[in-house]
Amino acid sequence: MSEAFNSIFVTARAKPIVTMLEEIRVYLMMRWESNRKRIAKYNDTVLPNIGKQLAKQSQLTNYWMVRRAGEVEYEVRHITIIEEKYSVNLSKHECSCRIWMLTGLPCCHAYACLKDQ
Repeated sequence: MSEAFNSIFVTARAKPIVTMLEEIRVYLMMRWESNRKRIAKYNDTVLPNIGKQLAKQSQLTNYWMVRRAGEVEYEVRHITIIEEKYSVNLSKHECSCRIWMLTGLPCCHAYACLKDQ
């Protein structure tokens, strides 16, 4: 990401520091405004990239068997690989694969549990 910004500020780098910072500030203001306008037109509840990731996780749920271990606890096993299993706690938003905790989006194991409810 820093390389993308560096390429934008090539001409500004040759200027005095105050002028360079002013050009960067103006560029960022214009960029933020264009992003605000673009997102204001969006009417869905889930952003497009997040929706794509959730759709991918939804497709992967077909390979997992869900077993309820408690009120909100589940054990999820792979259909073909016997050793591969994960524990999921829906109330704490935790899965033993740790993807849900790291990204904030449910992994395929958690998604399989959510579909099973």
